[in-house]
Amino acid sequence: MENNYKNTTWRKVRLGDVVTSGGSVSGPFGSSIHSKFYRPKGVPIIRGNNLSLAGQRGQYVDDDYMFLDSAKADELHHAHAVSGDIVITARGTLGQVGLIPSSALYPKYILSANQLRFRIDPDKADNKFVYYSLANKRMIRHIQSLSANVGVPNFNLGMARNLELYLPDVSTQTRIAEFLGTFDDKIEVNNKIIRNLEELAQTIFKEWFVKFRFPDYEKVKMVDSELGRIPEGWGITAIGTVCRIVGGGTPSTTVAKYWANGDVLWATPTDMTSLKSIFIDSTDKKITEDGLHNSSATLLLEGAILMTSRATVGVMAIARQPIATNQGFISLECHFPSNLYMLNCLQRIKGQIQSLATGSTFPEISRGVFREIRVLIPDVGVHDRFVERIVPMYDEIYRLQKENEKLVQMRDLFLPKVMKGEVEV
Repeated sequence: MENNYKNTTWRKVRLGDVVTSGGSVSGPFGSSIHSKFYRPKGVPIIRGNNLSLAGQRGQYVDDDYMFLDSAKADELHHAHAVSGDIVITARGTLGQVGLIPSSALYPKYILSANQLRFRIDPDKADNKFVYYSLANKRMIRHIQSLSANVGVPNFNLGMARNLELYLPDVSTQTRIAEFLGTFDDKIEVNNKIIRNLEELAQTIFKEWFVKFRFPDYEKVKMVDSELGRIPEGWGITAIGTVCRIVGGGTPSTTVAKYWANGDVLWATPTDMTSLKSIFIDSTDKKITEDGLHNSSATLLLEGAILMTSRATVGVMAIARQPIATNQGFISLECHFPSNLYMLNCLQRIKGQIQSLATGSTFPEISRGVFREIRVLIPDVGVHDRFVERIVPMYDEIYRLQKENEKLVQMRDLFLPKVMKGEVEV
């Protein structure tokens, strides 16, 4: 990369120069970490969803894992990662990077086949400073420019080891990293609250609509149904009978006017995988009204549920703005039951949804199959009390998400300047 650093006391090194002996490794071959080895618990596998672009979700997302048992993990000991290690995505969404925190939930992790691990020598560099050097937008653009495969972006260990970094002395690195870390610390606090609120909403849903311990449940008779015993007066029906099920579409990419100065939000699966929580109110691309009308895309109302339906099936979000999607989605607009009830229901049966996906190239669930999934329709009074209870939780989740976006913007204002030595902290 071009040297734009004004502070001449900083030295240029390569990432491979500041790792410990044997500290840079690739993930195992895909056949060694195939889904057939996954277990309900054990040693967690680091995937792209645990990392983020430009630290948009904090330094590391210590959640949502697949696991290997200890014996299989020991076979792959060369691909272990621990607290303090830096992990970079090698295939897929290039530019994703993470720093496993000192407060990591697990004593060790396993890299997926798509990740690289770097263990920084503390005598040569501060690992947090190196993380910020890799997570800034300038470096991300550089990594993406090195992609060797147009179809599936690819970035190998040799390329990563040759990435150029500019470093002051270690004490200065530490001071800068601590300053930048104050933003990430607050982002992580907010993320923990968001995760707790999401889990609480799911816990309440399970208690009321799976265990049937809703308020005054003792007064309600239980009856037989196709899904087992349910409260009397409740129903079971296909999702398609209670919700409007919508697909997506893409305006012609050869018609410039459909994409120039568009103001209609248009979501792709990439927008979903970069979300900080379960709301979406911005997208990488927008289309014009003409583009919307001349494609199979549908403008969804605020509050609609978006769900990815191919490749990575079952990533869900609630729209906070009117929005359209490409073909990689199934979206729902519900009135009774509400979108919030249905979101929790879909999250609860995510495994069932994924199991219905088929395809030789990539898994995909069709609208026709999805429409026939059977769901529980509760009593109106119980449903309304549930919605009343969880709406404040989701409002707080959204508020914290917007606060995090502002923190990221503030951090990103400082990041390039301090990383170039232009601003002292």
